[in-house]
Amino acid sequence: MNRNIVITGGTSGIGYAIYKALTNLNNSECNKIAIIARHSSQKKSLFSADTLLIDADISKKEDVDTAEKKAMEFLGNIDILINNAGITNPSSFSKKTKDEIERTILVNLLGPLYITHSFLPHLSRQKNSIIVNITSAAGETGIPGLSVYSAAKFGLKGFSEALRKEVAVNNIRIIDISPGGVETPIHDTLVARKGKDSVNMDNALNPEDVADAVIYAINQPRNTSIHELKIRHSSLKMIGTYI
Repeated sequence: MNRNIVITGGTSGIGYAIYKALTNLNNSECNKIAIIARHSSQKKSLFSADTLLIDADISKKEDVDTAEKKAMEFLGNIDILINNAGITNPSSFSKKTKDEIERTILVNLLGPLYITHSFLPHLSRQKNSIIVNITSAAGETGIPGLSVYSAAKFGLKGFSEALRKEVAVNNIRIIDISPGGVETPIHDTLVARKGKDSVNMDNALNPEDVADAVIYAINQPRNTSIHELKIRHSSLKMIGTYI
C-alpha cells in the first residue's frame, strides 16, 4: 500500500528514523513523503531524490500556510500526518527566560496545532487517514527541569483526545506515540551544560524503537484505532536529571 505522508521535524532523531522506516519497508511499498523542517534543504544528502524537503518553522503561521501549499502540490492528497517536530532546553523553570518559555510552547504545542489545522481538510477528504502525534512521558507526569516542555506535551495529549472524538465521523484515526527518554540531539544540551556523566544513554531508547512503534500503529486494520502507545526503556530508569 502506497501512502502520501507529511513528517515535521524529519531531519534528525525520531523524525528521521520514521522517514527511514517508511522508505525501507519493502520493495512493493513506495510511500511519497514531504518533510517539513527549518533547515531541511541543507540535509539533502540524507534523503532520496523523490522526497520533498520544505524549509519551514512550524511555530510561524505563515510558514505553515506555505508548507501546506507546497506539500499538497507535491503529494496531491495526504494519508498520514506525523507531528514530530519538537524542542526542549532542560533547566529549572526559574532559570528560563520568557523567550525560552514562549519558544518551547510555540514549537511543541502551537506548531502541531497549526500544522494539523492546515492539513485537516485534506485528511478529511481521504476518509481513512491518520494523524500521529509524538508526545512524551513528560506529557503524562511532570518532570523537574522539563516544566514548560511537560506543559506543552500535556496540552498536545489533550488536543489529541478531543480532536479524536471530533474527527471520528470522517474515519480519521489519531495516534499518540509516547516515548520515554530517547537518544536524540535534545540531550546534547544537558551534556554541554553538565558534562557527559550527567546523561546515561544506556537507559535511553533508540529513535528506531520509536519509529518501529509508529509503523506498527499506522499499519493496523482500518477498523482498529490505537489511541496511544507508551514506549519506555526496559530498565525504567531516567536518562539523567534535567536540572
